[in-house]
Amino acid sequence: MYCIGYDQLHWGHGAGGYRRWGWEVLLEVQGEPGEQADVFLNMEWLGYAWVEKTDISAFWAPDTGAVASSTYYIKAAIEQWVILELSDSWQLDLTTEEGHDSEQGNFESYPDPFYLGRMTAGDIFSVSGYFEAYANAYVGHVFFNTTTQARMDAQFSFEVTANQVSESVPAPGAALLVMIGSGLFAASRRIIRS
Repeated sequence: MYCIGYDQLHWGHGAGGYRRWGWEVLLEVQGEPGEQADVFLNMEWLGYAWVEKTDISAFWAPDTGAVASSTYYIKAAIEQWVILELSDSWQLDLTTEEGHDSEQGNFESYPDPFYLGRMTAGDIFSVSGYFEAYANAYVGHVFFNTTTQARMDAQFSFEVTANQVSESVPAPGAALLVMIGSGLFAASRRIIRS
């Protein structure tokens, strides 16, 4: 997305792109009566962002900037009992008044799974949440040519897995969870406005 201000005194404007995805998945641990499993949530959240501001004169464009951000929220619960609740935000913001400035960044997290607990065959639990991606650039009070740009590419995914266990010793690799909940959401926002 980018905004442009021209060679006449005026109030510029901004434009942005915003997307939000939500989910709610019900899962059941299946097996013989009394069998148990250690249940895990595997999650990946990653993205790339880029913002730029090109000002001939900072004095004539004091209200110019660009921002790109991504946010997620995820919760695992058995009925009203919350097992795990996570949220985070990442943002790249460029509001300085210096001429021709730009910035870019990458984020990636959660290589290890989260332990949801030991469950018994027949247990039912839910995984719910949302994921957002946002990009915005704006031009304020300008007199010379001014351009601002912003881009956000982000992705969020999750998967639930289970390892069957005996009464006391885990047996990794023996899958007991029959229903696997997964989500894959991606956003690429590049809006053009002049």
